[in-house]
Amino acid sequence: ADLFHPQTKGTGDLYSREQFQAYHDHLATGGAAWQWLPLEQLTPAGLKSVVRTFATVFESVEFWRFHRYGALVGRRSNERFSVELMQRSPLSSDDQRQMTLGMWTDRLQILAGWELGVAGVRSLGADGPLNTMDRPRVEFDAARAFGRSPKENLRDNLELILGRLSAELSSFTRI
Repeated sequence: ADLFHPQTKGTGDLYSREQFQAYHDHLATGGAAWQWLPLEQLTPAGLKSVVRTFATVFESVEFWRFHRYGALVGRRSNERFSVELMQRSPLSSDDQRQMTLGMWTDRLQILAGWELGVAGVRSLGADGPLNTMDRPRVEFDAARAFGRSPKENLRDNLELILGRLSAELSSFTRI
């Protein structure tokens, strides 16, 4: 998992189908690939492109959000996120730093970041173009994102994501 800034030359390749395929091919059994997304630096078109591209590579995909950053989480099979596994996993130095800074005081607070499951993610990226190394849509779109205010990009992306979240939540039935 890493956070790449789309306006940096060459970064479009890091959001490409080929790069995501490399993540996929190197995952250990039960592993997950996290791709962080700077929501204030992507236009809605750029976000849709990254989401669609990621979702074409991973069978199981989720969208998580922490403040102004999104994260796509992909697995090779229909494995699901496990609270038990999360509690047993060692904390990375970055997780420890985030907890120290007060971003999270407990691992379970991380669960509040879940926003979209497989259907919601696929819907979010449905009309986005694939981002490939020979067609780096995200890199081409970066100039448009840079020409808009970060608040405008963030607002528009959150509206897109929350619209899919609403649709996904409405499909749940009450017990």
